[in-house]
Amino acid sequence: MNTWEDKYMEIKKLLASVLSAGMIMSFLPAAVMADGAGWHQSEAGWSYYTDSTTYVQNSWKQIGSKWYYFDADGIAYADCWETINGKLYHFDSSCAMETNKWIDCGESYFEGFAEYICDLNGDPDGFWSQFLDLKDWRYVGADGAAYKGWKTVNGKWYFFEDGSNSQNASRQCRMAYGIAKDKDGGIYCFDKNGSYIKNKWVSANTEEDGWFYFGSNGIIYSSKWLNQNGKWYYFNDDCLMVCSKSNYYISGYLYDFDKSGVCSNPYSGRKLTGWVEDSDKWYYFDSEGKPYKEWHKIGGKWYYFDPEDGYMCTGPRIIGSDYYQFDDDGKMHTGWFKVPTMKNYWGNDYWFYCGTNGKVYSDQWLEEDGKWYYFSGKKYGCAMINSMTDYEINGKLYDFDSHGVCLNPYSGRPVVKE
Repeated sequence: MNTWEDKYMEIKKLLASVLSAGMIMSFLPAAVMADGAGWHQSEAGWSYYTDSTTYVQNSWKQIGSKWYYFDADGIAYADCWETINGKLYHFDSSCAMETNKWIDCGESYFEGFAEYICDLNGDPDGFWSQFLDLKDWRYVGADGAAYKGWKTVNGKWYFFEDGSNSQNASRQCRMAYGIAKDKDGGIYCFDKNGSYIKNKWVSANTEEDGWFYFGSNGIIYSSKWLNQNGKWYYFNDDCLMVCSKSNYYISGYLYDFDKSGVCSNPYSGRKLTGWVEDSDKWYYFDSEGKPYKEWHKIGGKWYYFDPEDGYMCTGPRIIGSDYYQFDDDGKMHTGWFKVPTMKNYWGNDYWFYCGTNGKVYSDQWLEEDGKWYYFSGKKYGCAMINSMTDYEINGKLYDFDSHGVCLNPYSGRPVVKE
């Protein structure tokens, strides 16, 4: 018969085993703890079991009339935005995916921007001050995905950020305010309710100041004339109204604009031909008033005009894969030239040579008056070699004096490999 001490030890061992089992159970996954199929809650959140040991992971699940999404740990998303397979969804506090509704995204980032530009130049037309107290919004459709790009809600058009305006991921799918650009490059204007605006002047309110105009299709005017109440206005390629300008070039003609942007000679612009100087740059216009671009021969000399802006090029220029030099008057250079501001290690000038086609010599010999010169490759700037011995060219070694003349052009020494 066991003594009371033996009984005590047996009870102690039993209690120890029960406590150990309890501690072990507390570290087991929720699947082991679940009591049948259905919803189960843990400290991490809500999980859904299809039976007593299997729960939904990394997938959607329709439960009743609602849709839910469960992460890798089997926890349902709740009260948050989540991107799933490239689309943005919102889940309410009960973990259900929301559909067909506007969702408040908190204070708008645009409010701070509107405040800044109002402080910068005031608010002459009262446009920007409407954004000083607003929130950001998204709209989720019937499939739960947040709208992106142009969409209609209750018959009204809205634009939801599609990445064209901002690379900030947190801005994606938010309803646009103010001025926004879509993926097709169209620039539109939106009021404080997100409605896009048509046939409206809007103050640019930038450091440049000025005015924009949004036409009947809602798109901003750019490189375009506007006739309003018999007055003509023009908007440059930055979309700003031109004002206080004389001799302003538009498609081959010169026009004058007053401080209000009204053109004084819309039907009698002065046609441009020949050489024209503007802002310390020279241009050349053909008989139709179109500016020359790229290569043109004028008066028997070759010139190169910038392919984008049309101004005459001077100095060094890379065209295609070739190097060229243009004189101060724009003529394509041929023959020798140096860069006065450049000196080599020995204090000598850097000399270059342009052939009759204008191309700068590169990795190339030149024979002139019985003397031979050599020019380095493009990697080393095409400069004439001087003051060097044992200069390797195509496997042979040559010597050059301080004037660049090769001392052994016909008897280069073979390179000796050690």
